[in-house]
Amino acid sequence: VSLILGLREALAMIEEERLPAVLRRHARVSAALRAGFEALGFPMFPVGRPFSATVTVGVVPDGLDGSTIVRHMHANYRTIIASQRTKLNNRVIRIGTMGAVGPEDILADLHYLECTLRDLGRTPAPGAGVQAAAAALSA
Repeated sequence: VSLILGLREALAMIEEERLPAVLRRHARVSAALRAGFEALGFPMFPVGRPFSATVTVGVVPDGLDGSTIVRHMHANYRTIIASQRTKLNNRVIRIGTMGAVGPEDILADLHYLECTLRDLGRTPAPGAGVQAAAAALSA
């Protein structure tokens, strides 16, 4: 019953926003997230195009572990992202951009990712991810 009610609500939200606007929002926030990932040193996966508009996958920089990043972000910042459980285990992190995800969510995720990198001994340029994403959002 809860799945049917959830589907009903999701469809009502899509109908209210209109499907073309939903698809544009997904593309916009995923492009901003990709810009932020790259500014923080996470190359995109897969290499090249096309990219998904519903999940953004970044390759974890050498010397770091994807699961450690995911656990740290949740434990310290209450931000939920994902690693991978396949042959890419610990080598990528994923952030979803589907559903009711907006620019503010992406900017918060990138801020906490930068904080996590700093907590784990990296030194990204202050605000690099958020600034790159904000520039992509304003384009």
